[in-house]
Amino acid sequence: MEHGNLKVLIQPAELVVIGGASIGTVLIANPLHILKQIAAGLAGVFGGSRFTSSGISDSFKNDV
Repeated sequence: MEHGNLKVLIQPAELVVIGGASIGTVLIANPLHILKQIAAGLAGVFGGSRFTSSGISDSFKNDV
C-alpha cells in the first residue's frame, strides 16, 4: 500500500522457523493414532487420483 518492495517481505529463514515450529507443535500435541490419520490424509491429498478419466467417461456413456 505504501509502494514498498514486496521482495523484502519474503524471508526463507523465517518460513523455515515458522514451519518447523508448527510441525513440532503438531507432533508434540497429538497422539500417535492422530498423527497416522494426518499422514494418511496428506497422502490422499497429494497422491494420485484413484479414478481414471476412461472410467468416468464410461460411466456417463452407460447412463444415456
